[in-house]
Amino acid sequence: MTKLKQIAIALPVAAIISALAACSSANDGVAGSEGSGADGSRARLYNSPEDMASDSSAVIVGTVSGTRTVDDIDATTDFTLSDLRVDKVLKGGFAEGASITVRQLGSKEQAPPATLLKPGSEYLLYLTASGLDGDLAKQYYVTGGNAGLYAASANSTASTRANLAADDAGFAQVDPEPGENLPESLTAESALG
Repeated sequence: MTKLKQIAIALPVAAIISALAACSSANDGVAGSEGSGADGSRARLYNSPEDMASDSSAVIVGTVSGTRTVDDIDATTDFTLSDLRVDKVLKGGFAEGASITVRQLGSKEQAPPATLLKPGSEYLLYLTASGLDGDLAKQYYVTGGNAGLYAASANSTASTRANLAADDAGFAQVDPEPGENLPESLTAESALG
């Protein structure tokens, strides 16, 4: 095998390994099974929202407008891409109302290691730039694979997009990780610490 062929094979494999390391916790294998906990462990556990915000390119409140499954790294590994409308910017260079794409490993057909974002749902998200090439460079991963994923709380009194983006709207951690010291719930006001 030529050196060029070896490199062509090694690059997609390295990208998948990096994605798996970032998302190495596991839930019960059912997409969207919120609060299922984790069987694996992440590469880094966070002690505070400040630590997680420091590792993040952006922190936003957003609403998922749609999802799709792609296999754009290799032909066998599914990624779910979620399009989000940015409702509030807490960190990062987005404009409110902008559209961004969040990448998550797995799909409904391939058990994801973390809960997948749901269309129509609102989230407080800590995001990390994908680090991928070309148009994929414009996409983001959830920081820590699942650490930076907080969903609008069922007990939150907010019921409209404007209220969910309010500083005091509540968001609950979706996939808590044993041994991590992140709060079970956050508001936009407390998200940066």
